[in-house]
Amino acid sequence: MSSHDAETGAAAAEPELLSLDPATTAVIRGTVPAAGLRDFFDSAFRTLPRVLGAQGVSVRSPAFALFRGVPTDTFDLEVGFVTDQPVRPEDGVVAGSLSGGPQRWEVYVTQPSPAMDPRDLRTDLTWPLAG
Repeated sequence: MSSHDAETGAAAAEPELLSLDPATTAVIRGTVPAAGLRDFFDSAFRTLPRVLGAQGVSVRSPAFALFRGVPTDTFDLEVGFVTDQPVRPEDGVVAGSLSGGPQRWEVYVTQPSPAMDPRDLRTDLTWPLAG
């Protein structure tokens, strides 16, 4: 089911309740001021594919960002990919996991680029619900 956004003309997805399985990840972690998020993401997503490729680790998901705690002037986060096996630590890349528990993360379904139309971006937001 979806709704229609009168301003952009795009279809907006309704929230969907999912049960997610734990997953092995390769990530870069950081505590980043809001003004530094873009540079952090750009650097991380240049480094991750290089390290994963060199180690023969396969990517199993779109890119994601996992936010920890409540954001203030800084964000405690990790960015990365679900992988087929744990990565060996290298150049800031470490093994991690998505537990499916009380964490929130974003999955970047479409790969962003500076030249693309922002209306073409799709990001899935995952938020825990209290039972």
